[in-house]
Amino acid sequence: MLAAIKNLAGGQGKDYKRLTISNGAGVVTLDAKLKQKVEYLLRDQISSKGSYQGVLDAVNLHRNLNIVWIYPEVGPTKILCHFPPGSQSRVAGSLKKMVRVFGTKFFRPNANFPHRIDVDDFEVIDEDLSKHLINLKGILKDVKGSEGHKIINGIRDEW
Repeated sequence: MLAAIKNLAGGQGKDYKRLTISNGAGVVTLDAKLKQKVEYLLRDQISSKGSYQGVLDAVNLHRNLNIVWIYPEVGPTKILCHFPPGSQSRVAGSLKKMVRVFGTKFFRPNANFPHRIDVDDFEVIDEDLSKHLINLKGILKDVKGSEGHKIINGIRDEW
């Protein structure tokens, strides 16, 4: 979204004389000053290698863009992911599934979560919902002694 605003703001004087966006509560002028602020936000990114997981959705494979949005359970609402060329069939087969993506994560200044990931590889995560700890609520009523911890340890063994 920020890149699109930057491109619109960069057209002032060439493509149009003046451009504003309003919503009834306020007006924003897309001009050189706004373009400079957006460039600052886009330029200062921190990157690190790692992984993130979420439901794979909103695919754009047109003209080999290989753009996918994942929707994590925790953190940001969605994360833009760029997949490597040749992964279109794997991506298509993973739609609406929980995936873990591995690659370079990009963070904006002072952000706790990535806004973009350049994906090197990904895997579909087992979707057995009984393995989610939140689904354990109330199922251990009749467990006595130390058996409860064995059940929970078995569920969270990947931790």
